[in-house]
Amino acid sequence: MRLLAIIVLIVVVAVIIATRAQRQEFQKVEEREVKTFVYGSGSISPKVRARIKAEVSGQVLEVLVEDGQVVKSGQLLARIDQSAIDSSLKEASIELKMTKQKASEDSEYVKSLKARVESTRKRTEFLQEVLKRREELYKDGLISKEALEKAKTDYEIAKKELESLESSLQDSIEDIKNRLSLSSARLERLKIEKNKHEIKSPVEGVILKKDISKGDVVQVGEVLFMIGQPIWEVVLEVDEEYASLVKVGQRVELRLNIEEGRVIEGFVSEILPKVDRSRKLLSIKVRAEIPPNIPFDASVDGKIEVKTERVFVIPKDYYKDGSVIVFDGVRKVKVPVLVKSEDSDKLLVKGQLKAGSKLIKP
Repeated sequence: MRLLAIIVLIVVVAVIIATRAQRQEFQKVEEREVKTFVYGSGSISPKVRARIKAEVSGQVLEVLVEDGQVVKSGQLLARIDQSAIDSSLKEASIELKMTKQKASEDSEYVKSLKARVESTRKRTEFLQEVLKRREELYKDGLISKEALEKAKTDYEIAKKELESLESSLQDSIEDIKNRLSLSSARLERLKIEKNKHEIKSPVEGVILKKDISKGDVVQVGEVLFMIGQPIWEVVLEVDEEYASLVKVGQRVELRLNIEEGRVIEGFVSEILPKVDRSRKLLSIKVRAEIPPNIPFDASVDGKIEVKTERVFVIPKDYYKDGSVIVFDGVRKVKVPVLVKSEDSDKLLVKGQLKAGSKLIKP
């Protein structure tokens, strides 16, 4: 009888609790995905750029391209006055022609040198024969010693003159060859210098910026053109405070300021290893499919998705002192939760909850 009474009492209590629960106002737990973003801003620019600088000074006679124009490698972009170099080229060409003529085997200069040597050689050979005859005559006692000595002296003088003329001939030929080499080198240098007056594109790409106009006077080292290849690169700057949250591979939403409302998806491809200490900014590179014809250094805003997590959404007034009350159908259970953020009259929390769980006001 006593056991039966206890069972009846438990049933009565359960009925009372259930009846009260039916009158209790419930709120169901919702589950939501929450993303954390780091924001940055920057620009879109060509990954490959070429700055074309003046290699000579002078007045710009002609500019053949405009900003935004597509150019090929080697294409002529502008011309700088080359009248002075043309004059030097003409002079060098004449000098080289004259030197070549002088250096040729049948030139009057070379022929006169060789003729003088040949004449002296014949005279030396003649005097050598005279000396031999007089040596024989002297042995036979037919001439005096003075006559023999004179023949020797004449031959030695002629011999030395021949040696000197032969050496001079070789020196003269070498000198002509050297002058020919120097003239050729000077002409080639002038031709290279002339080519520097014609400004050509070193790469295939797009004229990003044209810094000269017809009539301008430019100096050596002055930037004339900026050329870029249409391989775009996005660089964003983010506050260094959030640098540790950014990782390679994270998804990025890009918004081009020039195309309002357009969103382009990309991902973090590189984190540059240096912080701009004066501005406390970290630079990152983003890889994305950028539309064609974007202006040079167009500005862009980026939203980097650094974290995604599942949280529970509960009404604010169902939360108290770090916990919520869950009704499991029979009893009330106090469950600790951690508030992550607020959203209007809702709280986003983490804890041992389930989507659809019934909450009771504390």
